[in-house]
Amino acid sequence: MEKTVYLFAAQIESDNEFNYILSSDLGTQRLKIRILRETRVSVIANMVVASLGTSHTIRKLIVLSHGNAGQVGIGAGMNSSNIGAMAPLRAKFSSSSEGVIFHGCRIASGVLDPNPRQIHVLDAAACDLIGSRDPGALSEEMSGSWNTSTSPIFSAGYQFLCRVAETMNVKVTAAVDRQISVLESSGHGPRVDITGFEGRYVQVSPDRSSELLNGTPWRDVFHSYCDSPSTN
Repeated sequence: MEKTVYLFAAQIESDNEFNYILSSDLGTQRLKIRILRETRVSVIANMVVASLGTSHTIRKLIVLSHGNAGQVGIGAGMNSSNIGAMAPLRAKFSSSSEGVIFHGCRIASGVLDPNPRQIHVLDAAACDLIGSRDPGALSEEMSGSWNTSTSPIFSAGYQFLCRVAETMNVKVTAAVDRQISVLESSGHGPRVDITGFEGRYVQVSPDRSSELLNGTPWRDVFHSYCDSPSTN
């Protein structure tokens, strides 16, 4: 059976920051694994392999955590220097796999975000902050960097995604720009799949080819939450 595998970052066992997925019924075709702080990448790979067993393959692997340019804030952290430890998963992806999806801020960006958590959780306070920004200021706040006029070869985000794609021999998807987590109490569904990317995102293949795509505009995400009766 093909399974969608969710990896969730958690600082400690009682950390509920990403619990809006963990607490939901994911069904038999989905597998959820909570990754605690300081868990090494090799251990994460072994946890996935052990959880799948011998009769299941990966339809897609979704990693939910904070992030920054070429960095994934799960366990002890994933980056270009250690992602090779995920190689045991290479043989576990199905032939129709959708690959690896990283849901975290600016993982595909070439420039580190100096203030990565200013707008992360979309709550009433964030709505007030967003409402005070004009479109230009909001774009500057949310945007990462993906220079389409020149080769992204020196981009930390691009190099990381290439390493992931080569290690597991699948397509890899990650955001260029900041991403939003909507509070569970808002009644809005979780946005943790390719259809849930805000701003721009990138898909990189094992041959290092890349495609820049546009997700949901930030303003649309903000208005769908901030203008709802449950928020006000």
